[in-house]
Parts: sequence; C-alpha cells; structure tokens
Amino acid sequence: TALMVLSCHPTYQCIFEGCWTNPTATYVAAAYLAALIIALYGVAFPLVVLAILMRRGGALQQVFLSPCYDGAFAAADPAASSPSAPDGEGTSVSSLAVWLINTV
Repeated sequence: TALMVLSCHPTYQCIFEGCWTNPTATYVAAAYLAALIIALYGVAFPLVVLAILMRRGGALQQVFLSPCYDGAFAAADPAASSPSAPDGEGTSVSSLAVWLINTV
C-alpha cells in the first residue's frame, strides 16, 4: 500500500486525483508517511534484527566457548554424530551449542 501511494497510479490509487502533477497537502503527507514506513520496515527493521542476532551470537560464543569450561562445549559430541544413534537421541548441549554458534 505504501508503494502504491508513492507511485500513485490513477488506476490503483484514485483517492488522490492530482498525485504528483498537482499534489495536495493530503497527498504530500500520505507520500511522506508512506516513504517513512518503507524506510522503517524495509531498511531499519532488517538492520535492527541483524544487529540483535549478531549480539546474541557473540553472547553465545562468550558463554559456550568461555575458557572456564576448558573447551567442554567447543567440540562436537561424538554421540550426536554417530550413525547408530536413533532419532532424537544422542544430542547434547555441547553439540547444540556448537550448531547454534556455527549457524549464527
């Protein structure tokens, strides 16, 4: 909808008759708010989500790869990768932590 207000095609947006050729105060306000929404949800929101995920990834690395654990959570659990382990078994906190850190 915000893109439709900004592009202001007469077929799709018939509330503002002049659009860009003869802009009214109402249309200028609507276009400004539409551009603001596009900037917030299209640019700012993904950047904020990326920053949050990167901060959480750093926290996971700090917690699970801390020197006080002596590398206990740094190595993959051999039971989790064994082909003989049935589904749902053989997973451990260390293998999940390594997977989380590698995916972030």
